[in-house]
Amino acid sequence: MAISSALNRLNSAEGQIGAARAANGARAARLEIESSQLESVGIDREEARSSLEDVDIATMTVEFQKTLTILNATQATISKLANLSLFNYLK
Repeated sequence: MAISSALNRLNSAEGQIGAARAANGARAARLEIESSQLESVGIDREEARSSLEDVDIATMTVEFQKTLTILNATQATISKLANLSLFNYLK
């Protein structure tokens, strides 16, 4: 009887050890996934930072001025079109 009881306790302990190992394995897998995601985010952040820091100021200034000129021309055109009416058109 004592041997049977000891075997049952050993089987129970073995089951608990297996469950603990499985839980630890799942935690390790989650940590690996999180680590991989953090590494990917770090790479993306570095690429974004590099693209901002490596901007050619002269080129960007020219592009900005070109866009501003187009915007001003568009606003002027819309303003002139808004002042037109059917009576002005018929003159």
